Amino acid sequence: MILGRTEGYIKRTLEKLAGITQQIGLQMNDTKTKYMINRQDGNKVKEIELMGKRHEKVESFKYLGTVMINLNEIETETKSKIVVGNKCYYALGPIIKRRSISISQSFKIRLYKTIIRPAMTYGAETWTLTSKTEKKLMTWERKILRKIYRPTKENGQRRIKTNEELRTKYKSQDIVTVTKVRRLEWLGNVSRMNETACVNKIFEGKLEGRRGRGRPRLRWINDVEDDLRKLDVKRWRMKVLNREERASIIGEAKAKLKGP
Repeated sequence: MILGRTEGYIKRTLEKLAGITQQIGLQMNDTKTKYMINRQDGNKVKEIELMGKRHEKVESFKYLGTVMINLNEIETETKSKIVVGNKCYYALGPIIKRRSISISQSFKIRLYKTIIRPAMTYGAETWTLTSKTEKKLMTWERKILRKIYRPTKENGQRRIKTNEELRTKYKSQDIVTVTKVRRLEWLGNVSRMNETACVNKIFEGKLEGRRGRGRPRLRWINDVEDDLRKLDVKRWRMKVLNREERASIIGEAKAKLKGP
């Protein structure tokens, strides 16, 4: 994958890549080569011609298991991950739904934590969580937990467990808390990277030009810093460099950051 701010940079980099690969007997597959314009007015940009050929323009693509969207919104990614989580759940459905003494609820919860939830939250370190997204994640998790803990018998009838009953029985970090903790851990990892690292350059980089009209979108760093303010963490850039203070922040986040 090649990233660039201008069409000229992309063309020069692609030509250089094609030249080097040809020297070792490799050839670029034109039918699989696509491009995406990652900006709000991307539809107004004319078609890009690369190396004398016109390639397909896409609005999204999957890279390392993450759906990249040309409008930089997270809703499509979370919907995709919910689909993945549901597939994983239904694959384990016969075990989770089985009424057997040999398969306890604690074992089913372990399956959820070690197989289903990781498939759902893969790449969640980079998510920007809006209140709408948090509610979707919590709704999905409660659906799984209700299947595991089964309905409650009351006055000879069965009813689904309430959210409060699920919290009482589950006694673990909800999926939103897990995501927020992982974001804090990732923030520490990126902050400790060498200045020459590509990820650190992107994290510390400043966009040039003027911002468009309208309310600005919630940025990842703003969302994470809001969590740090809730934890009353100040001067986080210095604290994440210290192993003990970093572990203290993570431990406090596990206890205090909760989903809706």
